[in-house]
Amino acid sequence: MLETIREFAAERLERREGAVMLADRHADYFIAVAEAAARGAPDEDVERGPRLYVELDNFRRALAWLVASGDMERELRLATGAFWCLWTRASLRELHGWLAFALERAADADAYLRADALGAAALAAANQGESEVARDYARESLALARQWGDKRQIEWALRVLSFDEPDLDERRRLLQECERLLRELGNDAGLGWVTFLRGLTFVIEGRFDSARETLEQAAALFRDLGRQWEATNADIAIGYALVAADRHADARPILQGALATAVEIESPSLIMEALVLLAAVRMEADAPAATRLLAAVRTTADETGRELDPRFEGDVLETRQRYAREQLGQRFEEEWKAGSRLTLEEAVALALDEE
Repeated sequence: MLETIREFAAERLERREGAVMLADRHADYFIAVAEAAARGAPDEDVERGPRLYVELDNFRRALAWLVASGDMERELRLATGAFWCLWTRASLRELHGWLAFALERAADADAYLRADALGAAALAAANQGESEVARDYARESLALARQWGDKRQIEWALRVLSFDEPDLDERRRLLQECERLLRELGNDAGLGWVTFLRGLTFVIEGRFDSARETLEQAAALFRDLGRQWEATNADIAIGYALVAADRHADARPILQGALATAVEIESPSLIMEALVLLAAVRMEADAPAATRLLAAVRTTADETGRELDPRFEGDVLETRQRYAREQLGQRFEEEWKAGSRLTLEEAVALALDEE
């Protein structure tokens, strides 16, 4: 519907009796849609989400109505369900904002609902690089979940606490406890994620062969479950491990394959991560092209509010950007401006183009 027509229709609706009832029914409908799609979170099939991305404005409108009407519990339900539907596609900054605002207002909400919302907010904060905020959310969620012995929520809180745990022995202990709970729950997708996190731990230690082997196991687990997004995410992590080991020739075909799949499943976050790593692979041989790729990712992230995983932000993008500036000198700004004008589709074509 055209914007002007929609505004006119909204004005006419507000003059009629029953507008409040209709807004309430609209909110109820989208709460039900979100909660149905998010069933099984945090290890639900994330490919359900992109199908609901077209409803983002409806989620916003329903949430605004619930905020205005003071219905804090339904606001929290919608913010939580919408997060799990949209977190791989929409702006994490926006989704985290919905959750943080709802949690602040609904301090006395049902404890089970609050624990679930805190678990969602923990993932949102962690993926934005706000590790201490994420850990605070996870600790509160864990305390609530332990009150009634909710193994699913206990495991998830422990998993989030493992993300940025600086003591790697403690991180392994947390992941081991997660694995025990996931086996009791029969959650194979969760086991894939725990395997993935173990692989990233090996990267931190510089044990790159072990990292690759473990991440390949995670990718295989996800593929056996038909989880294309998660498997592609694991492939990108394999590429990350290989780039960290300076094995660029090995990384390139894996990353190009992951990029092609990310385009196929329409995942902006995976596309941007693959592009950053392919820029790193290409930097020494073709610094101008690599610089354009980095600029395209940075511009896309800024324009869409879709943040990069902190690993790619600091370890790869910023490091390679400094290297490119050193290599190109005065030409750097020219290439960066050219890259910032690329669409994401044009950046993908550049990354898949052979040198």
